[in-house]
Amino acid sequence: TLDTTTTTIDTTTITTAATTTATSQSTGSPTACADIATQTLCFQNTHCIFDYGMSVCRDKGCGDFYDETQCTSSVGCTWDSNIILCYETGTEIPCSRYYSINTCPQDRCTFHESVYQCLVKGESIPCNNFYDETACANGDSCMWYSSDDGNYGSCVDSGANKPCTLYNTNTCPTPRCSISDYNTCQDSLDFT
Repeated sequence: TLDTTTTTIDTTTITTAATTTATSQSTGSPTACADIATQTLCFQNTHCIFDYGMSVCRDKGCGDFYDETQCTSSVGCTWDSNIILCYETGTEIPCSRYYSINTCPQDRCTFHESVYQCLVKGESIPCNNFYDETACANGDSCMWYSSDDGNYGSCVDSGANKPCTLYNTNTCPTPRCSISDYNTCQDSLDFT
């Protein structure tokens, strides 16, 4: 919020402005992040972050810190300099947060060089992580669909429908798919 103060000294009027963080009217303490309604007020509170995916203001968590100083100065957070990650103290870092064979913990994870991913031991590589037909064919229960023009494709779980984005406007199957405003085939929003 923008607070203004007007002071009169002799015959000169001076107006000053200061930006303040949102505070509770009743207690004067910082407002809970979840109670902040706008992005602007959310950004003014150092303990809050605006979550664009959910369109809400929320408390910062360990995963919202991207440097060691901020991470280690936050209660309950630990910094891992090998993978440049801030995480909650006492929790296990998910395998998917390791991006090289050298950092992927061999005791509980497996690094899959074909897709450059560290996954939980025994977990199959998700089909949508394969980006070419040859790699897709090596996936567990995966199948490849090519676009109608043959220029690209998509690896999906066996038995899944061909993704709408792979059809051209002449072959776009309705009602499962529909023609977008950009004259491309897309998933229908109201198809169930």
